[in-house]
Amino acid sequence: MPKFTVYVEGHFDAAHFLPRYKGKCHNLHGHRWVVRLYASASRLNPNGMVVDFGRLKEVLNPILDKLDHKCLNDVFSGTKTLGNPPNPTAERLAQYIYRQAKKQLPTYVYAVEVFESPGCCVRYGGESDA
Repeated sequence: MPKFTVYVEGHFDAAHFLPRYKGKCHNLHGHRWVVRLYASASRLNPNGMVVDFGRLKEVLNPILDKLDHKCLNDVFSGTKTLGNPPNPTAERLAQYIYRQAKKQLPTYVYAVEVFESPGCCVRYGGESDA
């Protein structure tokens, strides 16, 4: 069945390092992370929308605000969210953001894309509703 899919986009600036990676990313470095939160529905609501863009921003922005201008390894230290020790890859960030958003809009959240740099993106969610 065809679906409507919409997204909002946000960004945050944060540093990270990948302690289990052998290469440049093992060292502390930063990115301007761009995040897209996708919502999907088979039918439009009475206003002719999947979900209001403003509502999607209300969900996404606080999640990103908690990550902005932080060292992601410190944010997730002591949690099992991104592994122990934390290994905050783009893949794990996409999964984390998806799960946080899905808690708030379970009917609509479809996928999350995280760009760590232009042309380098990971998508989490979608058809399998991961």
